[in-house]
Amino acid sequence: MYRQTDSNSAYDAISNDYEDYSLKKINYLNSIDKLVIKYSFQLCRTLDIGSGDGRRISKITRETNPNDCLLIEPSDGMAKIAAKNSNFNVIKSTAENLNLHNIGKFKNIYALWNVFGHIQTNEKRLKALKNIYDCMEDNGRFILDVNNRHNAASYGMVKVFWRRIIDYIYFKEARGDANYDWKINGKIFKSFGHLFTPYEIEDLFHRSNFTILHKFSVDYETGKIHNSLNKGQLFYVLTNKINV
Repeated sequence: MYRQTDSNSAYDAISNDYEDYSLKKINYLNSIDKLVIKYSFQLCRTLDIGSGDGRRISKITRETNPNDCLLIEPSDGMAKIAAKNSNFNVIKSTAENLNLHNIGKFKNIYALWNVFGHIQTNEKRLKALKNIYDCMEDNGRFILDVNNRHNAASYGMVKVFWRRIIDYIYFKEARGDANYDWKINGKIFKSFGHLFTPYEIEDLFHRSNFTILHKFSVDYETGKIHNSLNKGQLFYVLTNKINV
């Protein structure tokens, strides 16, 4: 899981307990991992952005058998654990700064568990998407999931109904922003997350020239997969338009 540089201290603090933290959402994470494995290419070069402690990418790559895998993780504590857990090379960086590294191109690229919700503006998110696009081999796959502002399973049908009306009449990016205090081992850390509308994130995909191959919502508690986009968090499989 990826966080902005100004939140890295929180992820450094939780790095040793991150496995226990992620187990609280194991149904959701397992469903996402199964989708990732299903829609990934086998035996190809793979990039994982926001790798956290490296356990999930290790699980995924046991099934996809990449011939090379590179991890991107901005938290120093997480990056050290990811390297140990996965035995893959780890670069301490962010999606917005991929263009600063000579990392080549990849057939599979992942950004899992709301990586893009922790990039703080749509301008920076667009830059990150363009960087990812530039790192993709022809007919590559970019797979990600993000928090859904229109998730009726989590927020209720009535609340989401009114959110959709308001967002349709007058969309405002800042409505999806959530600033909160995260208590870890007795300390309080400031954190940030963004909840996307489907239209908002798909507009970013369009502006960065991606084509959507598959999209689902996944219930954040049960992990159930839905074709309707208002029943869970948003999951996408994208490609770079060449011979689709």
